[in-house]
Amino acid sequence: MTKARQDGYKKVLSVDNINPAVVHAEYAVRGELALRANVLTEQLNKHGQGDLPFSDVVHCEIGNPQALDQKPLTFIRQVRLPSLGAVWG
Repeated sequence: MTKARQDGYKKVLSVDNINPAVVHAEYAVRGELALRANVLTEQLNKHGQGDLPFSDVVHCEIGNPQALDQKPLTFIRQVRLPSLGAVWG
């Protein structure tokens, strides 16, 4: 049973009543793609290109376009921030 706080707030979500899939969910930046990219990079560093049809591995699986020298989307930020009423000093 949930217990109400003095301000009237009552917790309605807990580990006991949340979907078990959410409780056991895992977040890993280093998934299968990243692990394989690391293996291939190590292979290239140790043995050169060898039988591989490429000579370089581009690590772009973690969603960081700046790692590939892409400029940040500043225009969208410049247009959107004033509409949110944000004040930046």
